[in-house]
Amino acid sequence: MITRRKFIAGLGSAVAWPLGATTLWGAQDTMDVSKDDFLAWFEPGAGGKIVVIGKVTEVDGSTTTLVRAEPQGIDPHTLMLKIHIEPYKGRFHPHTAFKREIRYEEPAEKETFTDVYIERKGGNLTLKVEAAPK
Repeated sequence: MITRRKFIAGLGSAVAWPLGATTLWGAQDTMDVSKDDFLAWFEPGAGGKIVVIGKVTEVDGSTTTLVRAEPQGIDPHTLMLKIHIEPYKGRFHPHTAFKREIRYEEPAEKETFTDVYIERKGGNLTLKVEAAPK
């Protein structure tokens, strides 16, 4: 069986796994997030905006962003977002893994959204929109 080696950052070692259905070089690991890693709030001010932040692990040079899902769902009070992973496009993967904060902002009035639904591989997250953190 042909395998690829997966570098484990900080351990100075590698783990082999079979080639096949998995995405290249562990990009699927960036989806290993939980509800505790994300926060959504309404930020008052000139017009106001909704802000969503979260922490993800980016692996092997991939870039992770939060984007608005299209189409939005049937509940107009729920903002639907997706975690989008752009794989590394270079020839040689940098073999890195690190936690990074991702952020999404959108102009909104105070009562526009009460929940944020985040689509991700391996299960979805639903967050309540809170008051702005101090």
